[in-house]
Amino acid sequence: MCGFAAIFDTKPGNALPEETANRIITSLLHRGPDGTGQKHFQNQQGNISLFHTRLAIIDPLPRSDQPLSDTHDNHIVFNGEIYNYQDLAEPLADLEIMQSDTQVLLSLYDKYGPDMVHHLRGMYAFVIWDGIKQRAFAARDAFGIKPLYLAQYGSSTVFASEVSTVLATGKIPKEPCESGICEYFRWGSCQGHNLPLKHITRVEPGASLLWENGKLTPGPQRLPFSNTSGTLEDTGSTTRAAFIDSVESHLVSDVPVATFLSSGIDSVATLAAAQLSGAESIPSFTLSFPGTGLDEAAQASKFAARFNSPHTAIKLESEQLTETFDSFITSQDLPGIDGFNTYCISQAVASHGYKVVLSGLGGDEILGGYPTFLQVPRLLKIRKYLQWLTPLLSGYHVAEVTASQRRLSRALEFINSSGGIGHAYETSRCLFSQHEMYQLQKHFGFKTHSLERENATIHSELKQDEQISIFEVQHYLNHQLLRDTDNYSMSHGLEIRVPFLDVPLWQTLCSLQPKHRFEASKYLMQRAFPELPDMLFKQQKRGFGLPWNDWISSSLKEHFRVADALPLKYPPTWYQSLSMVSFHAWCQRHNLDLTGPS
Repeated sequence: MCGFAAIFDTKPGNALPEETANRIITSLLHRGPDGTGQKHFQNQQGNISLFHTRLAIIDPLPRSDQPLSDTHDNHIVFNGEIYNYQDLAEPLADLEIMQSDTQVLLSLYDKYGPDMVHHLRGMYAFVIWDGIKQRAFAARDAFGIKPLYLAQYGSSTVFASEVSTVLATGKIPKEPCESGICEYFRWGSCQGHNLPLKHITRVEPGASLLWENGKLTPGPQRLPFSNTSGTLEDTGSTTRAAFIDSVESHLVSDVPVATFLSSGIDSVATLAAAQLSGAESIPSFTLSFPGTGLDEAAQASKFAARFNSPHTAIKLESEQLTETFDSFITSQDLPGIDGFNTYCISQAVASHGYKVVLSGLGGDEILGGYPTFLQVPRLLKIRKYLQWLTPLLSGYHVAEVTASQRRLSRALEFINSSGGIGHAYETSRCLFSQHEMYQLQKHFGFKTHSLERENATIHSELKQDEQISIFEVQHYLNHQLLRDTDNYSMSHGLEIRVPFLDVPLWQTLCSLQPKHRFEASKYLMQRAFPELPDMLFKQQKRGFGLPWNDWISSSLKEHFRVADALPLKYPPTWYQSLSMVSFHAWCQRHNLDLTGPS
């Protein structure tokens, strides 16, 4: 797990100054505190620069430092882990001894070229400079667990692990993107295809790109989703074998591994599967909020004892809150409303000396654990029976509905839309309604941007739950949860691994009949793991909640005053307020004056 940048400039003599190189490395140091490296090449196409900061996990010796080169003039910068690298290395062993997954990646590229991605199991973002063919190859894992940002401007193309690093190159102007800002507020997270800054986008999950003489062309694509509904039945044995296999592969490491633990099914199942795979006494950590109804520490401790896990509850005391929140806001690479819990617990786990931790992230997406799996079908039914109201709603402003009727206002908005499962999902997940967004655009002095999306027919051949699962992965998981998980864990040099987001596991579970895979309360996992306590499946889903309302009215009151500027007809929710606080801080960090009318 690391951070990197790769810069390709086709303008001769446009080499990077040493000051700029130092600034790039500095922007990445938190991601890789164990070592730094850079390489520069000049040729007829211009200048190529590779930068890397390393968090040493696999083969943590200097011989695996990056940028790493082979004898065929291939050079790589890589962030992530390839869990099957030892299996991949076996047929390559006649070439040379493989000490690390980075070295295996270079050998795979030499053997298969861009098609190498079809052999990989893991989370990754990497760029390879091919000195013989004078081209670059960039790729990102199927779920987008690891970030890979892309920017092109003038003669320059930049790939990097963070937006802040793209800006640190000095190659890309810092220009705000109105439509990207609007999408941020609509969803509460930055959408990868439309970021708040112009010229910067991302390499999509599962995608790869070839760069040659300033031009980008798409390479092989790898996605975990099936195009057909599952047909197999499962009493639990298939799921059990696939999940244990995934967790076992995610334990590959040359440094100790810990795990996050809450009182929920996914994290407890991850700990249980780790023990069943043969791992002994994996330490577990949970975040505790003493004196609140959201404290899961007591239950988590019981589950840890059940699976012989040395357990630590990280208490977030009120006197720590202000300082911790300040550092959290400062560390954000892009604005968002999620990740404070990840920031806090990652800071604590890293302070205990760990570099690798397992997480149950992804379980709700693959097994239907979110409220959206109920809300979306409900919205579709409501619209079906109340479509006759549409002409009456043409001039209806949902902002006139009182705060106590917020849910009704969203339902009315959907009834008045073009309909479809994609729009129902957006209505269920969006942070601000369409009318509220128009008010925000006026507040910022923006032109009116349409927020309609062409997503109603995506994967229409699949069953409804399967479609919602894909929407959750492509939107909420990828744009918000995974991005924030990477950002705030790597702020402390901690690698988070997510066994639920494993391509072989998804291929297995997507082959199951939806009625088994999306069974209520995740009873599929209870059949798969009878070792799990019954109470896990009987308790109400809580999520990893934080006492935001208490904090906003007390310790963080001054931090949230900027949210008073939100042009709403009712008091904002905590997450609406946080969207403004986060955006305001991000603008200040980058000297962008966008937090009021222009």
